[in-house]
Amino acid sequence: MERNETSVKRMLHAIIQGIFDSGRTAVIDGSFFEEISPFVEQSSTLVRSPEEIVQSLHKIGSEELLDFGCGTGAHRPMLEQIGYRWRGINYREAMPSQVADMAKSDERILFYDGRLLPFNDSEFDVVYSFQVFEHIQNIASTFSEISRVLKPGGALVGSVAYLEQIHDYSTFNFTPYGLKLACKEAGLRLVKLYPRFDVFTFLLRRLLVVTSASDDNSLTYELSVDNAVGKAIVDYGARLGIGPVRTNLLRMMFSTNFTFHVERMVS
Repeated sequence: MERNETSVKRMLHAIIQGIFDSGRTAVIDGSFFEEISPFVEQSSTLVRSPEEIVQSLHKIGSEELLDFGCGTGAHRPMLEQIGYRWRGINYREAMPSQVADMAKSDERILFYDGRLLPFNDSEFDVVYSFQVFEHIQNIASTFSEISRVLKPGGALVGSVAYLEQIHDYSTFNFTPYGLKLACKEAGLRLVKLYPRFDVFTFLLRRLLVVTSASDDNSLTYELSVDNAVGKAIVDYGARLGIGPVRTNLLRMMFSTNFTFHVERMVS
């Protein structure tokens, strides 16, 4: 099995590199460029994680954080170490029963009805949401509620599924443009978007998981933003001389997830 998995990895890298070696241009959809290019890094191909963004936003006096869709609180130690006062919220109907039962034992984790968050207006400096929005069933009301509980100028930070396959009651994968629209309708302002894992490695890794019944395979260790596929895209952009914006958009087009930084507008 290990030899076959290594062969899959080598074939994937060879196919991607072969396509780029023979490539001559980078065609970016016109509306995608127009709507999303202002929100990617303009001068570098730097990719930031949600953890890095939420850490950069922390300052004394801005410490109240809501972990939206926190599950059992896996990110709590990291967020509390930064200095945030952490609270978690879950929508029970979008959770596997075993996970929900574990979360109920933590008094800092609340459950809500999927529509109205049980918090006061302008209560939080930051709402953190890691791979959750693809599971929500009421997009407009969810974003409206997040906007309501955020302080003016507060931030919504996280990541969301884009080209990922169905998993754990996922309902609506987001596109970068779809996130922009959802934010605008809720009085939120999109600040920055970053690509995450490439879809080629991610989905082939999942296929190995499905066919082997194990999460541990050779492509598991390839899941990083700077893996061979990500590097090939960056190198291709450099060879064509298309610049950081188009290179970042190219990476975004073939990402299974993306990171977002959003702010509640100050009236």
